[in-house]
Amino acid sequence: MTLEVDGRTLVVFAPSRPTLDVGDQRRVLLNLFTTSDYRLTEAGADEEPTIKLIDPDPGESDEPVTYGEPALFRYRIVGTLVDDGVSVGPVMLQHESLSSDNAHLLGKAVSLTSDRIFVQFLLDLPQW
Repeated sequence: MTLEVDGRTLVVFAPSRPTLDVGDQRRVLLNLFTTSDYRLTEAGADEEPTIKLIDPDPGESDEPVTYGEPALFRYRIVGTLVDDGVSVGPVMLQHESLSSDNAHLLGKAVSLTSDRIFVQFLLDLPQW
């Protein structure tokens, strides 16, 4: 599904979702999904905070690319490592073990690739 979050268009996975109309506003939790071999590094001084969809170019490989293949939903994320994920400006992307696995980078600008972003809709809560 496609969401607009703080002016960014994100393609996310929504295992369950309420009935929505275009333009509806809801509070959500965004969760990063990374394989066990993810690589989180300190971001360069010239890297701006970003959530950017990695768009594989099928012309770069002889391998067929099909819709639904994990590479089609990967994001490159640059933000600040915090206790429960990565903060990209006002957008928080949660991940349960990033900070514990990388405590030396806590509070610093980091870069990583997420295989997917999952969204969880928060129901019956007031909007921010």
